[in-house]
Amino acid sequence: MNQMFTFHHFESRTHHVFAVRYPNHFLFEFKGVSRKEKEILIDVSVSTSLKASDIQSIFDSNNVNIEKLEEKTDISTSVYTLKQKLPKSADAQLIKQGIGLLPDSEDRVFLLYCEKKVDILKPSSANSFAFFASPKPKKPQLESTQQTQDASTDNQSTRDADE
Repeated sequence: MNQMFTFHHFESRTHHVFAVRYPNHFLFEFKGVSRKEKEILIDVSVSTSLKASDIQSIFDSNNVNIEKLEEKTDISTSVYTLKQKLPKSADAQLIKQGIGLLPDSEDRVFLLYCEKKVDILKPSSANSFAFFASPKPKKPQLESTQQTQDASTDNQSTRDADE
């Protein structure tokens, strides 16, 4: 039975999505995430009960003469647990669920989706930000330039005097 329910994994830049297609008479209940094995766990209840009156109406609408039907089967609902491993990048803390109808079909889709983990660089101290900060613009050093010109003029004067 578990092979009947196939998880489809979709991925965007920011999210992981898991979808399972199923007929209307199945009920899905999101059980949670196994932290130890990092798996999604879903309980699926399969209710296949049929009413005698529904079966009787099928025969009646097809002009098949059958006397009044009585239910003779004691049906209990079967429960199966589906498991799906989560990718390492999935944020298992924030899994959300939903149910949708497929276009042009009576089948439903059980959806689970979660965001991808984002690695945040945390500096060890306030000084660590200095590495990432843009360099401060340097002030023009006119005085040192003037001093350099004065020094070169003095050197030229000294050379002229020596000659």
